[in-house]
Amino acid sequence: MSDEYFERINTEIKKLYSIAEQARAKGLDASNRVEIAQTQDLASRVEELVGPPTVSVYIREMKEKPREEIIKNITDLIINQKIIQGSKQQLLEQAVRTGLALFTEAVVSAPIEGISKIEIKKNTDGSDYAAIYFSGPIRGAGGTGQAFSVILTDYCRIKLGISNYRPTEGELDRYAEETNLYATRTRVGQYNPTEEEVKHVVSNCPVCITGEPTEDYEVSVHQNTINVEGNKVRGGMCLVISEGICLKASKVIKIAKNFGLEWNWVEKLIKVAKTEESKTKIKPVEKYLNEIVAGRPIFAYPMTKGGFTLRYGRTRFTGIAAKAINPATMIILDEFPVIGTQMKIERPGKACTLTPCTTIEGPTVKTKNGEVKTINTLEEAIQIKNDVTEIL
Repeated sequence: MSDEYFERINTEIKKLYSIAEQARAKGLDASNRVEIAQTQDLASRVEELVGPPTVSVYIREMKEKPREEIIKNITDLIINQKIIQGSKQQLLEQAVRTGLALFTEAVVSAPIEGISKIEIKKNTDGSDYAAIYFSGPIRGAGGTGQAFSVILTDYCRIKLGISNYRPTEGELDRYAEETNLYATRTRVGQYNPTEEEVKHVVSNCPVCITGEPTEDYEVSVHQNTINVEGNKVRGGMCLVISEGICLKASKVIKIAKNFGLEWNWVEKLIKVAKTEESKTKIKPVEKYLNEIVAGRPIFAYPMTKGGFTLRYGRTRFTGIAAKAINPATMIILDEFPVIGTQMKIERPGKACTLTPCTTIEGPTVKTKNGEVKTINTLEEAIQIKNDVTEIL
């Protein structure tokens, strides 16, 4: 039965691709070919997404090994020109893109759109260094993936005999101003590093974390800085430093050790985080209120009784960015939150899309006659919604 099912899917896919190819052949689109290639496994996805040609053969040969070991072996093959030939810069860029595609399962655009380019540039003392240019779509790789791309660039630049990045004081000040401005003007993100943390990362990281200008506003103090193109804010760079290196510091140091790199400087970021956590208790997080748009309803204030409680689990509808509530809750809240509604939440702090779940606990309410009861079904909610005076 299952064989017939998958055979039918493959047959229909081939028909659809045939129609798409005929449509593209008319020359009415930007490209005359169908860009989305059919792939069967991770190896073929990586090759189709970022290349290089024939890399899928090597990946399949190593499929029984741990993922990080596969990445290390594949990057070694690329750097040593066993798969492709090219200049140092070409080999460096190809190795990093392929490694990041493997790390992210080749299902996001980060390896091709999140990294604009990787260049070999000159320090003020004349030595070479590797600069990796990030742009907005690097967000799709997640914090760990963002940091991993920097670690992989460091690993590859050592293999290629490229020196480390040596920023000037002016560059450190520019990075600090830029990350603060980005958090203030564009988005706070999950973590907003201090000026000291930003300078610590930039001054110690062997690779230059930079990027293309993504925002329409400029820095006001540290303009025309050496080794920085233009005065507009680099959003990709800010993301990688704050939500990659700083936020994922504990993971970063483990991955770096697995690659044989001396990234002990990251420990300072971990210690700072631990010290701050030990001094504080769980407190309300008001960030989602600061980002509220005028006219949108606020269902609950931070850590307020009567608000939503967090329960871990999964339904057929919930995915990476979805949360589920009882359909009765939707009715009691005047049907404002429905399937597909986007919400900002207090913890863990990301936005989510709402989906229904009939097995999760419904709202506990107080009625006009003083009765308190928990509503767990849609039918109950419809009957009682006009008598509800308070959600407890």
